[in-house]
Amino acid sequence: MKVMVYGSTSGATNVTYQPHKVNRDERSVILGQYRGFRGCTIWLTGLSGAGKTTIAFGVEQALTRVRFWLLL
Repeated sequence: MKVMVYGSTSGATNVTYQPHKVNRDERSVILGQYRGFRGCTIWLTGLSGAGKTTIAFGVEQALTRVRFWLLL
């Protein structure tokens, strides 16, 4: 897996890469189906280790199953 890192690598040590649960092929099937949809942002907040990433990836999988395009 190729991981691109932007910026300084000497920054925060508590930021880690999380592999996506929806792959590029699954995402490309959906791309372009919702012309005119302007998008929205969902902001998850909470304590460290509270499950924000787990929830985000679960929502990503559920919305991809019903062919709704999104990007984490």
